[in-house]
This record gives sequence, C-alpha cells and structure tokens, in this order.
Amino acid sequence: MNSGDKIKRNSNYLKIFMVFIFLVQIIEIYQADAFEFRDVISIIGVLILFTGFLLSPVLLVTPIKELFKAFSNVSSQSNSCFTLGLLLVIFSGSS
Repeated sequence: MNSGDKIKRNSNYLKIFMVFIFLVQIIEIYQADAFEFRDVISIIGVLILFTGFLLSPVLLVTPIKELFKAFSNVSSQSNSCFTLGLLLVIFSGSS
C-alpha cells in the first residue's frame, strides 16, 4: 500500500473519530441537561489538534518513533492548530 492510500485511509479514520467525539459531547450535554463551557472548550481543543494532523498529512503515515522528527516539516497552519489546540486543552483543564 502506497503512502497516498495510507494518508487517505488515516484521514478518513481521523474524521470519523472527530465526528464521534463531537457526537459524544452532544449526548453528554443532552443527558446532563447542562452546558459546561470547560468541557466544550476542551473538546474544541482536541478537534483543533486533530485538524492540525489533517493539515499535514505526512504526520498521518509517520511512525510514532519518528513523529517528533516529522514535526519540523509541518506547515505553519498545522503549527498554529497544534498551538491553539494545546492551549485550549491546557486552559480548559486548569481551575
């Protein structure tokens, strides 16, 4: 299987996982009958992190051992998504 097929397959899996995360959050809001801003911000941060992976498809086929080396070759949009996503996740978890 060539890398183009792997990128397409992995990006589809990631998009499905992103939709699953979104649906789980909607179900939690519906069941709790409350809107917790902290939870929504953390989910948005996670989705933005995943968007960063989608913007740099080479990261989807890079083995985990070499992943940190591949971060030097990512686009500036992807870096912005990673930075914003991490900030949202960190600040939503702090009290």
